[in-house]
Amino acid sequence: MKSMWNNFWKTKKIIYIPISIFKNLYFTKIKASYVKKFVSDSSVLEIGCGDGKLLSLLPKNADITGLDISPFALKKSKKNLASRNVSLTLGDAFNLKFNNNTFDLVLSDGLIEHYTYKIKELIKEMYRVTKKGGNLIIILTNNDLVRNLLFKYIYKWDKKKVKNTKEYKNIFNDFLNKISKKYKIETIPKSFGILMAVVVKKC
Repeated sequence: MKSMWNNFWKTKKIIYIPISIFKNLYFTKIKASYVKKFVSDSSVLEIGCGDGKLLSLLPKNADITGLDISPFALKKSKKNLASRNVSLTLGDAFNLKFNNNTFDLVLSDGLIEHYTYKIKELIKEMYRVTKKGGNLIIILTNNDLVRNLLFKYIYKWDKKKVKNTKEYKNIFNDFLNKISKKYKIETIPKSFGILMAVVVKKC
């Protein structure tokens, strides 16, 4: 998986360019607007920060950390976040080098669908570094047609690895009920029903 992400961020194949332009012009702003409701002067960690575009739109008074497994992604993040006081770190989402209860907000955007086989392990690790009273936000695709287009035909994933929206919701409901009763799964406003957010309050 690490080599895949290094290749993705290093080469940025031509097929991704129109998707990236549309994503950055519209959907990144929609996601940032949603996430801002949970950010004030709080500490924020984005796991799988990629090119840092989402972090660049968050409030400037937030204490922000971006983590990615790819040094090529962090290089792009550094460029896009040059005007911000942001900490960028190379790391593995399944083995975060942070203490328990470190961040007021832990965020992942478009990450969890790439780790279909380890969803519960990934959520558990993100939840671990979230402060008590803080929030964990997981953003993912809420539309099976869009997900199939991205993962089966653009990323060229094995079709058996791509879960549908109902399967994801069942996994979230089953697992999150065991660790936190305070969570919600909702469609992100103005996303045309394409984006879903899972918000978990750590008690």
